[in-house]
Amino acid sequence: MFSTDFPINKNADVNGNIDMMFYAKFTEHDKIKAMDLKFNYASWSPWNENQHAKKLTSVVIDTILKWYPGNKFIEVVKKDETKVLVKVDGNRQITLFPEENTKDVSVLIEDLRIKNEK
Repeated sequence: MFSTDFPINKNADVNGNIDMMFYAKFTEHDKIKAMDLKFNYASWSPWNENQHAKKLTSVVIDTILKWYPGNKFIEVVKKDETKVLVKVDGNRQITLFPEENTKDVSVLIEDLRIKNEK
C-alpha cells in the first residue's frame, strides 16, 4: 500500500488521506502489460458517505490527469451498460471505473501495443 499527497486541484474536496494499491499484470514473457490501481480513503467506512468512492472519483481523475497530461477522460458505455471513463494517449489507455463499489475507485493502465498484439 502506498500513501502520499496526491497532486490535486487546490479547490478539490478531499475528505482525508488517500491510499493507493497497485498491481502489475504480466504477459507470459514477463513483460508488464498493465497496472491495476485501487484508490480509497484510508479511513473509509460503510456509514461515512463523505469517504465513499463517489466522492473520491473527482480527486482520482485530477491526480491521473496530472500524472498523465494530454487527452481528457471520455465516458464510454460498455456492452453490459456499465459506464467507465477512458483516456488514450499514444500507446497508453487509462480506464477508470468510478463506481465499482463504495470503497474503491479502480484504474487500469494498459499498454496498447501489447493489448493489441493478438
